[in-house]
Amino acid sequence: MTKAISNARIEARIDPKIKSKAQDELSKHGMTISEYVRATITTVATQGLPKDFGVPNAEVMRSLYEVADDQNGKAKMEGFTSVESLMDDLDND
Repeated sequence: MTKAISNARIEARIDPKIKSKAQDELSKHGMTISEYVRATITTVATQGLPKDFGVPNAEVMRSLYEVADDQNGKAKMEGFTSVESLMDDLDND
């Protein structure tokens, strides 16, 4: 008697453009999204998260939102005319 393989299902929502770009890139390497996700999840389960993987802390997230707001015209970030003025500002924080 052959033992049936049991599979758990994982679902994730993602922007359709991102999905399409990922499919295109993975197909260059002969992989599908399902194969990539399966390999990645298996690696995390057996070896843990990669050493360079990190979740942004609150300060990094605030900075990212500030940049996004600047790019979207919701806020205007201070500009600098020289490296020296940027470094002076950073030293004062």
